[in-house]
Amino acid sequence: MGRRRHDDDEDDEPSTDGDDWIEWGGELVFAVDFTPGGAPIGLTREEWRAENLRYRARRGWARAYAVLETTLRKAAPDAELDIGRVRKRGEGLSRDSYGAYVELTPDPGELSDLYIVRLPRPDADDDLQARTYREAELLWRLAELELPFRIPQVLSVVPERHGPAMVQRAVEGLELDRDGAPWKVVGPVAAQVHAIEVDRVRALVAEVHGSARAHVLSELSELEGDASPELRDAAAWAAAHAPGEDVPARLLHGDLLPQNIHASPPDPPSVIDWEYAKVGDPAYDLAIVTRGVRRPFKVAGGLEKLVDAYRNAGGAPSVSPQAVQVHELCMLGGWYRGELEDTTRRPTGQPLNRLRALLKRLRPSV
Repeated sequence: MGRRRHDDDEDDEPSTDGDDWIEWGGELVFAVDFTPGGAPIGLTREEWRAENLRYRARRGWARAYAVLETTLRKAAPDAELDIGRVRKRGEGLSRDSYGAYVELTPDPGELSDLYIVRLPRPDADDDLQARTYREAELLWRLAELELPFRIPQVLSVVPERHGPAMVQRAVEGLELDRDGAPWKVVGPVAAQVHAIEVDRVRALVAEVHGSARAHVLSELSELEGDASPELRDAAAWAAAHAPGEDVPARLLHGDLLPQNIHASPPDPPSVIDWEYAKVGDPAYDLAIVTRGVRRPFKVAGGLEKLVDAYRNAGGAPSVSPQAVQVHELCMLGGWYRGELEDTTRRPTGQPLNRLRALLKRLRPSV
C-alpha cells in the first residue's frame, strides 16, 4: 500500500468537532450566530456535509464517499445509509486508501462494517485500470479457496474520474511490527502463498513465467546491452546462480512487505494489496522484502532468518539465500539502469552504491 499516515489534515473529511458545533433539538448545528432567544443559526450536520461534498467534490475523501455511496446503495437499495467520517488511511504510488464505517438500516445482508476505498491518484500510471480489475478477480477467486491466511473481501470496482476504485471490507489487525521479528510471519505467509495451486489463478495475473529459471532470465534480459561494469557483474553472478529448468513457477504475491501483512492474534494474519501478483520464482517474493540491504529487518543475518522461517513453514526447497540474492541483484540493477536512463532527474547515486555494496558481499562466493 505504501506509507501510512495518521495525522488529521485536509485529506480527511472535515470534522464536526470544535466549539462552533452546538447540539440543538437533537441535531448538531454549525453555529455562525444566534437568535435573540439563544437558538443557533447555521447548517445542520447533514446540510454542512452536503455542502462540503458539493464544493469539495475533487478532494480524495469526497471521491471516496461517492464511491462508497454508489456501492452500498446498489447492494442495499432499500436500506437507510449512514456513512461515517471519511479519513485517509494510506498512500501508494498509484492509489490512496480512504476508510469509513458504514451502517445500514435494515441490514439483513450484514453489510454494516468498516470499508476501505482504494482510490486512484490523478497521476496514476496507464496500467492501473487493468491491474485493479485483475486484482479484484484474483481476490474473488482466492476467496473460493480454503486459505491459511485472510484476504480482503472485495465488494465492487467502481469507475471513477481517475480510473477504477476498489471497495473492500477492512481487514482486522495491525501492520507487522518491524522491530518484532517480522520474518517469523513474512516467511510462513510467503510459503503459504506459494503453496496455492497455480492453475487456479494463472489466468488472473498479468505476468506468468513458465518456470523459476524463465523468471530470472526475463529479469536478466532487462540488464543486457549495458556497458556499466557493475551491471555486467550483476548479470554474470545472477546468471551463474539462476535456478535449474526443473524448478517450477509458483504464485507470487509480488509485494509482500510487512505493511501488507496485518496481524491479529490469535486469528490468522491478513494479506492485502495483491496488485502485483504474478507467477514466477518464489525467491522473488523474499527479495522484495530484503531488497539487497546488508541487514534486512535491521538485524544481522536477516536474510538467513527469513529463508529459514520460509523453509521451516514448508516453502519451496529451491529458495536459498543465494536464490534470493539473484533477484536482489536484478532489482538493484534495474533501479540503477532506470536512473541512468532518466534524463529528467539528476542521478542520486543511491542505486549504484547499493548495487556495488551487494556485489562486494557476493564476490567471495563467485
